[in-house]
Amino acid sequence: MRRLGDIVIACLLFAITGPLMLIVALAIKLEGRGPVLDRQSRIGCSGRRVQMLKFRTFAHGPEHNTMPVWART
Repeated sequence: MRRLGDIVIACLLFAITGPLMLIVALAIKLEGRGPVLDRQSRIGCSGRRVQMLKFRTFAHGPEHNTMPVWART
C-alpha cells in the first residue's frame, strides 16, 4: 500500500513539474549550442556508481574559453 502511495505522489509531482522542466529545457536550447542535459557519474549507496542527468547550467565546452585554474595565479 505504501509503494502505491509513493508511485501516486511521484506521478503527481511529475505532472506538476513537467511543464516547468519543459520550459527550462527550451530556454537552455534557445540560449546556445550544446546539449540540454548533462550526464554525471556519482557514487551512490554501497559505493555503486550512479549515472545522473541534470540540466546544463554551464556554457558548452567552457574549458576552451578559460585558462586552467593553476595558470591563473
